[in-house]
Amino acid sequence: MINVTEAFFDSILTNIRLPLFTPTHLVSSYLPVFILSQALTETCDALLLEINKAQKEVNNNPLLIQLLFSSLLVALTRERKSNTEHLSETQTMRFNQFLLSIEDKFTQTRDASAYADMVHISYKSLNQLCKLACNQTAKQLIDAHTILEIKRRLIIENSQVQEVAYELGFDDVTYFVKFFKRHTLLTPSQFKTYTKAK
Repeated sequence: MINVTEAFFDSILTNIRLPLFTPTHLVSSYLPVFILSQALTETCDALLLEINKAQKEVNNNPLLIQLLFSSLLVALTRERKSNTEHLSETQTMRFNQFLLSIEDKFTQTRDASAYADMVHISYKSLNQLCKLACNQTAKQLIDAHTILEIKRRLIIENSQVQEVAYELGFDDVTYFVKFFKRHTLLTPSQFKTYTKAK
């Protein structure tokens, strides 16, 4: 298991320009689990060994670790099966642009029309593109990302419910609780209690 912080990804994005760091965990067409070939297993083992060695060095070089980790992700991405091959290059670029916009702006807006404007297409076209790419609407993807971020902050950062609500752009804590419960069937407090009990 590798625990990777958001700050680490931010530093990679600053130093290495790769289209790899799209939040594809939101997309149902990307399979989160897959079987590695023997060749890829050997590659991953070698890269993980190098990452481990680089981290243990007294004066470790953060850029070296970022490059090694990026190499690991590139190797995995090449073998991971995706059902987005039916999209044209322009559609794939627009879809990735939309996903990156969610990552960047979800604390400011959860309005799908605003995201359509950001990627310079109509709301209807954005919805059609999302359905074609992953069989979900633009709004479903925005909400899915928001819910994942709420869960992350509640559990990993152990933030208070009100604090998370305001950080993620919810002016009304009551609406925030209703929003979370509508998607998870639990209130944020119940989710924290349930997760800690597991």
